[in-house]
Amino acid sequence: MIQLFNNLFASGFHLGEIIDFLRRSQLLADAYTEVVKERLIAGKPFSQLLSDLQFPDSVVTQVSLAEIHGNTSLSLVKIEDYLGNLARVRKKLVEVGTYPLMLVGFLILIMLGLKGYLLPQMDKGNLATAVIGHLPVVFLGSGLLIAMLCFGSIHLYRKNNKIKVYRFLVKFPLLGSFVQSYLTAYYAREWGKGS
Repeated sequence: MIQLFNNLFASGFHLGEIIDFLRRSQLLADAYTEVVKERLIAGKPFSQLLSDLQFPDSVVTQVSLAEIHGNTSLSLVKIEDYLGNLARVRKKLVEVGTYPLMLVGFLILIMLGLKGYLLPQMDKGNLATAVIGHLPVVFLGSGLLIAMLCFGSIHLYRKNNKIKVYRFLVKFPLLGSFVQSYLTAYYAREWGKGS
């Protein structure tokens, strides 16, 4: 949608004409165009329109700053690049995340196969059969515990001050160096985009 706004701004359309074009072309749902039209009639700035359309705060902030300095078209080009990069990173994360999930799924199927087909044929008094017999329960229980810890950590992360959370995480021996390296790389990338 930012790309469409950018192209229409570059073609010389003003905001009212862009909204009218979006309404007539049905490129945006009628509910969204009506919200934008009402906010535009009420005299809201373009950044507020994007905020009402649930764009990220970084995009809204960049557009509001562009409204002040007057170079909205260049800012829309930069925002378009930023959102494209963000979409590519999310796609890569999904690709990277599906592989371990597939491996865990195969592991569960193998464990269930061992329990269902191999154990009934083996000797019952063996220590290996006892371990294999309880392995699915232990594995699923520990997986559930790890998932609960992850969700709890995410909830606490969102609820607390980010600087305090990172200061707490840096105190751990192995995790601390990872967090420092991650934050260094993240801010170097973000600050390097500006030049």
